[in-house]
Amino acid sequence: MIELNTFSKNEEKLHQISDYLEQLKHALVEISADYDEEQEDVSDLLGDALETMDDLIDIVNETADEIAELEE
Repeated sequence: MIELNTFSKNEEKLHQISDYLEQLKHALVEISADYDEEQEDVSDLLGDALETMDDLIDIVNETADEIAELEE
């Protein structure tokens, strides 16, 4: 049987990962703001990366929530 404090540690790590992903997302937003319309391909790639970051953040947060529910 898995100890409950293991869930807490995993939940904490997931929140840390989520924070790092948020920081990366903000960096991508700043980078994409530096590209103008002439560099549309790069801007599109950055937009796709931002969508992926949002998806990853959602997955990590949902997993952390599920772990928290298992602790209860």
